[in-house]
Amino acid sequence: MHSLGEYVYDPDRLAFYKRDLDAATIAKIHARVKVDNDYDSVREMINAYDASEIRIRPGALKRAGICLTNNCSF
Repeated sequence: MHSLGEYVYDPDRLAFYKRDLDAATIAKIHARVKVDNDYDSVREMINAYDASEIRIRPGALKRAGICLTNNCSF
């Protein structure tokens, strides 16, 4: 994992975590991430970047939501 300010980048799961998350919470996130056929190619592309050059822009995302449908299996 690579440190990025208050975040940690996990190249195996292509995910950013807040630095203060406990190991149990990160393990739950890992269990939910599904690795598919495109995952390796995306990981290679992202890992080509130098992690020390990646910057997180604070406040880029203010809100997010999920729109559920009638047949949602979420």
